[in-house]
Amino acid sequence: MKAAFYTEHGSVDVLQLGELPTPPVADDEVLVEIVAAGVNPIDRRLRSGELQEYITRTFPVVPGWDLAGRIVATGAAVSGWNIGDEIAGLAFTWSIQHGTYAEYAPVKAASIAAKPASLSFVEAAALPLVSLTAWQSLSEFAALQPGQSVLIQAGAGGVGSVAIAIAKYLGATVYTTASARNHAYVTALGADHVIDYTTTDYVACLRQHEPDGVDAVLESILDERTIAAAIDIVKPGGTVAYMNNEPPDIPAVTTKNIKTEFNSCCKSARPERGFADREDRGSAVDLCSARAYVVRTNYHPSSRSHPPVPPHGLATPDRRPRPRRRNRSARNQRMKIRLNVNGTVHETQASGDTPLLWVLRDHLGLTGSKYACGIMSCGACTVLVDGKATRTCAMPVSAFNAQQQITTIEGLAGTAHDAVQRAWADHSVAQCGYCQSGMIMAATALLAANPAPSDADIEREMTNICRCGTYQFVRAAIKQAAGELRHG
Repeated sequence: MKAAFYTEHGSVDVLQLGELPTPPVADDEVLVEIVAAGVNPIDRRLRSGELQEYITRTFPVVPGWDLAGRIVATGAAVSGWNIGDEIAGLAFTWSIQHGTYAEYAPVKAASIAAKPASLSFVEAAALPLVSLTAWQSLSEFAALQPGQSVLIQAGAGGVGSVAIAIAKYLGATVYTTASARNHAYVTALGADHVIDYTTTDYVACLRQHEPDGVDAVLESILDERTIAAAIDIVKPGGTVAYMNNEPPDIPAVTTKNIKTEFNSCCKSARPERGFADREDRGSAVDLCSARAYVVRTNYHPSSRSHPPVPPHGLATPDRRPRPRRRNRSARNQRMKIRLNVNGTVHETQASGDTPLLWVLRDHLGLTGSKYACGIMSCGACTVLVDGKATRTCAMPVSAFNAQQQITTIEGLAGTAHDAVQRAWADHSVAQCGYCQSGMIMAATALLAANPAPSDADIEREMTNICRCGTYQFVRAAIKQAAGELRHG
């Protein structure tokens, strides 16, 4: 296939145009024929060699995350998608190689959405990264409510323009900064007050309208002055989402009880099945299809029997927004479910689109697998399916049958597991412990497939996320367990 790629970090000069093999498709992925791809600043940063402590690379690297196109192949565990489906999505992984600057790209099935007929491929490809960043910052993190106020820096930019529409959709009063030539543009998007930052002190201007400060700030400018100013102009108890910077370590953050965070598109949100129709949600959905994106709900399974219904039709783990249709598919109706879990066949009733995780936890009482991200990214929900590490928080139960052997942490036993468990204890891997059942499941699967993994093998296969940062301990424990299995 034709692709733009690079084999070393550097300037734009390292980019090449040539032929590469069509990438393979994992069980939980689809292969997409790319019609349009988005270009974002993150592509340049990764190409230059930045962020290697967060995102690993395997050369040759094809850049690009945003895409729109048609499905040409599906993985063995993928359901609900067919060859020829027109989709848009975000091809993000924590270890990059096969991006969207190519004729074909593999994408997690959990990270795509049906392309609305009302949008062209080019329009759809421009949405995912910027929309997810804006939605996460304003809806999930800031939790904007009707009647509140927000400052969106750089309203004419990629994220800023979508953020204006989302903020209006959430019912907020929107202040934004833009040069004079962009005033008409951001006003048309819905901005209530536009400040020309080239001629006006935006902080003083904002104070005239909001003497007590705004409820939230979306700070996207790489400038030390604006980073600190965001803390000054937000209300006590307000929120500041930094898009390109770590939050400042200044006393006012604590004294004003301000909630700050470095937000990115890949932290906790993802595209979900079915973009809303333009007519269904108004101008915000027209611009960014906000309803098509799932955000974390901070739902804790132990707190209630079912996830809460979020506002505005946002998806939760077992209640996903769907396009309006007269006939619901059988997959989304309650049905008899038969699963072979830990050597026993269980029967229960559930909707076909209920994630396997909720069936394991709520129906079978197997709570060792945890819910964390809801997007099959962090790995806390990992179980083994026919010996392969499989993430379950967004994988519909209809994708599984009684012929498959599902093993949870409660049913894990044997030499490999015992060696992993001892190594985990020897190296004090667990800190808070929340993610560790998923880590252990992934490590057990890795050692079953590769009894002598190298450091590179471990980094490639162990993509579980640990908020406590125990990755070095995990690597050491896996190496110890591997040695014990080889030598007894």
